[in-house]
Amino acid sequence: TELDHDAYEMHMQVEPTSTGSWDLNVKGTTIRYDGENAELRCFGKSAPLPTGDGRVELRVIVDRTSIEIYARDGSFCMTGYYMPQANSVPLELVACNGDVVFQSLQVIELETIWKE
Repeated sequence: TELDHDAYEMHMQVEPTSTGSWDLNVKGTTIRYDGENAELRCFGKSAPLPTGDGRVELRVIVDRTSIEIYARDGSFCMTGYYMPQANSVPLELVACNGDVVFQSLQVIELETIWKE
């Protein structure tokens, strides 16, 4: 299925090992989970995000120029603005090193509130 909306919401569960890292690439912007340091990186920032029960659960909301990342039922939040890169892949999940199990990924396309 092709992702052709400007806005969407993702729910994902990932089980990295203690050294497992993965990237979620969104229209040319990378969200990286570093398993070795148990932190999430995006927009030139990083924040601790330990797995707790061995899983990382994220809710990511993407619109035309912003990305919001939530974890731990909203107690973790990281937001930023981006410019979609021309010819970039709309959404890509990549295991970078170590063992990573992608448990689930749900993508919900969001409709605009603006009338055409």
